[in-house]
Amino acid sequence: MEIKEGTLDVAPEISLYAIVGFQTPKTMRVWGGLLGHSILVLVDSGSTHNFISSQAAQQVNLRPNSNRKLEVIVGSGEKLVSPGKCSEVHFKLQKIPFSTVFFYITFKGYDVMLGTQWLQTLGTIQWDFEKLLMTFWRGTKEVNLCGITSSHNMVINTISKATKSQ
Repeated sequence: MEIKEGTLDVAPEISLYAIVGFQTPKTMRVWGGLLGHSILVLVDSGSTHNFISSQAAQQVNLRPNSNRKLEVIVGSGEKLVSPGKCSEVHFKLQKIPFSTVFFYITFKGYDVMLGTQWLQTLGTIQWDFEKLLMTFWRGTKEVNLCGITSSHNMVINTISKATKSQ
């Protein structure tokens, strides 16, 4: 699945909660892969475009192919500047390949954020926020993305703390 540039003709908006690293009832976190690295992805129906954190872009050595600066509106009304975007970035969500456009921006808590720019390419979506399960069709195959639960986060935090103390 590929997203072409200019799919949405609106100024990019990122939800305030997404930029500070909070999960809300209208979002879901999933594990993914980008250029051989594991990434934490926030699927956020409250953000218009797709974003990659500056830190994640540096880690995978991803450079913008467009240096045109872009204003991104945060849900609070604040405006941030994106140094550019990268087109046709190939990534995986739970081993399922996708390709999209990402705008660079600094945010916390996630490596990548997928907004309505990506969601609209999926067609009809069944999204159970309580079970953190998103279902859609890709060709003739049903795709189920399972979100990360709170108990899963506690395990991740425990492992992270243990590895930092070593």
